Amino acid sequence: VTVADSTTQPETVVQPSTNKVSKKTKKQKSKIDTKKAVTTQPEQSFEEISNENLEGEWTVNQVNGEKVTGDERPYIYFETAQSRFYGSGGCNLINGDYAISQNKIEFSNMLSTQRMCDNAPFEYQINYGMSQVATYKVSQSGNETYLSLYDKYNVKVLELRKHNMDFLNGAWEIIK
Repeated sequence: VTVADSTTQPETVVQPSTNKVSKKTKKQKSKIDTKKAVTTQPEQSFEEISNENLEGEWTVNQVNGEKVTGDERPYIYFETAQSRFYGSGGCNLINGDYAISQNKIEFSNMLSTQRMCDNAPFEYQINYGMSQVATYKVSQSGNETYLSLYDKYNVKVLELRKHNMDFLNGAWEIIK
């Protein structure tokens, strides 16, 4: 399997046969053959996501390192009470089950509508990426939470973004 990766941050690549380590730098286009190389997650402490934090709508921010753009933004909505998800790959609707334990997450029983779509460039990559997801990592940046989803080779296949709008709750004062 060959995965195209457009990096915006340095990442470490380890060649399993030689244990040779190399760094990829900003905006470097590369092809990673996952049979020969393993892209590792940065060394960070693991934070398990709670159902409360997972619940809700997450925008698909990146697919295989490429920033998702366009008017019809793909999203995934997690319904934690049922361990179900649903969403859109940009045109077609998707849904299924998920199981989460520690830093592992698995999507199963996935279904998708099959409309013909002219402008959904990430649809196939999102659906395929979700079928390959094995682990996750959570990070926070301001009011946004990121859920990075990795395959069994530790290659980040999807990055989801959730904007915390709690700061809008409470009393408001109308000013002229």
